[in-house]
Amino acid sequence: MIVPRRRLLVVVLFTAVPLLALAFSGTAWSGFASALFGLLVLLALADAFLPDSVLEQLEIKSAPVVRMTKGKESVLSLYLQSHLNCRRTLSFGLSLPDSILSRQCVQSLEHLSPGICEMQWNGTPRVRGEFPLRSIYLESASRLGLWSRRTSRKLELVIRVYPNLFQEKKVMAALFLNAAGTGIHTRRQLGQGREFEKLRYYLPGDSYGDIHWKASAKRNSLVTKEFRTEQTQEIYVVLDASRLSARRAESGEEQTIVERFITASLITCLAAEKQGDLFGVLSFSDKVDAFIRAKSGREHYHCCRDALYHLHPKSVSPDFDELCTFIRLKLRKRALLVFLVNLDDPVISENFIKSIELISRRHLVLVGMIQDRHIEPMFSMEKLHDTNQLYDNLASHLRWNELRKVKRILLRRGVRFSLYPSEGLCLGLVTQYMHIKQRQLL
Repeated sequence: MIVPRRRLLVVVLFTAVPLLALAFSGTAWSGFASALFGLLVLLALADAFLPDSVLEQLEIKSAPVVRMTKGKESVLSLYLQSHLNCRRTLSFGLSLPDSILSRQCVQSLEHLSPGICEMQWNGTPRVRGEFPLRSIYLESASRLGLWSRRTSRKLELVIRVYPNLFQEKKVMAALFLNAAGTGIHTRRQLGQGREFEKLRYYLPGDSYGDIHWKASAKRNSLVTKEFRTEQTQEIYVVLDASRLSARRAESGEEQTIVERFITASLITCLAAEKQGDLFGVLSFSDKVDAFIRAKSGREHYHCCRDALYHLHPKSVSPDFDELCTFIRLKLRKRALLVFLVNLDDPVISENFIKSIELISRRHLVLVGMIQDRHIEPMFSMEKLHDTNQLYDNLASHLRWNELRKVKRILLRRGVRFSLYPSEGLCLGLVTQYMHIKQRQLL
């Protein structure tokens, strides 16, 4: 594509127009003016249509995946490779998604030298997810600077925007310090570990129940089994991505419930990694959407993050029967299951209670739910200004009372149910997880 530049407009206005007027004036200079005007037109046409190899010989390379963090300014880099020495102005434009704020979408390069040159775009993502970039737009001035040549190149680039965990890590800074245990109150492990470590000779005071009789018979001396605290236990975070998770976590907040669930899931995975446990994630709606089996390590955490960063709620009701059947078939070993669900709908809570019996005997189940201002006991507000607030408070109390009934029913089935404020969901889940580790309930 060829478009005129400002220099061409200036030449037409101050040179071509006077020459054209002089050519039609009928004076002695008319022939000379006509010749100059024709020459000027030929130069403009030659400048426009003669081949130019600057853009054709320019190679553009990029990483296949660019990772960014929501709400944090990041850099997107492209690499230009050329074998020419060009002193003309080159412009490069990216069609960034609306969810990524950038101060400058067009970058200019005054001098292109042989070799590799890096071009950078700064952007701040506002929404997590995956955003493909399929093309980049290039513009180059012609040899005489009268025209601009525009073209586009294909890009195979994907921008992945991950949740921002900075605030949650800041609240639980002591847990995520590189120096293990620094800043954390020492907690005594209650009970004896159940994981076998080694055999040793019997010492006075050892329990008779810990004696390994077969090894004692072989060695002709009493041998005792030694245990240690379990480290590689399996922790799964199961989060709900159905229709109720599309609501706002708090009135006036931009974040939805599923955003809070994803953040809490990743924080719980990081806490499990610090404790030496295996961690995995499972998301569901009317079916199981994603399942990552429990493992350990930084690479596995990245796999869990990749499974959740593009998760969005669906306009469907959750299917707990299929979910619990899937868990029972896939998870043979006893594990800690942390459910992040919405049980304020009576029909959904009833289905959850019926289905959870399928797995509550084999696994240790925790259920967490975000408590908004519409779920609270009577007269929680300091002062009521009118009767409308009184009725709202009564409705909140009824919902809170229904969830208390659900909590008692689940507790009889061995399931622990807790309500957390929106900002305290991560802290509450990690605190409960650390309590379970301390009591060795798993």
